[in-house]
Amino acid sequence: MKTENLIKEIANSIDYSSNEIKDYGNGIIVTKHEEEVLSSIGFDPKNYNSLSSLIFEIEEYLEDTGNDEYDELDDILNKMSERNYYLNTNK
Repeated sequence: MKTENLIKEIANSIDYSSNEIKDYGNGIIVTKHEEEVLSSIGFDPKNYNSLSSLIFEIEEYLEDTGNDEYDELDDILNKMSERNYYLNTNK
């Protein structure tokens, strides 16, 4: 019974809404969490005309800062790049 309660407790503690996907059009699709992180740094997905242009700006930002404290932003960049590949590459 303890294991079942622990599983329920863990399942209830997960913030599923942070993985909610928002489509800004033009192929710009980000999760709520990604949007929050990007906005905190000054990137607003609404201001870009493609996912590629947003990815480019984030890459430039990471290169300019040269700071390792942006690991989370780097993870988001990798996810967005992968998403861009699967959505926008002819296979």
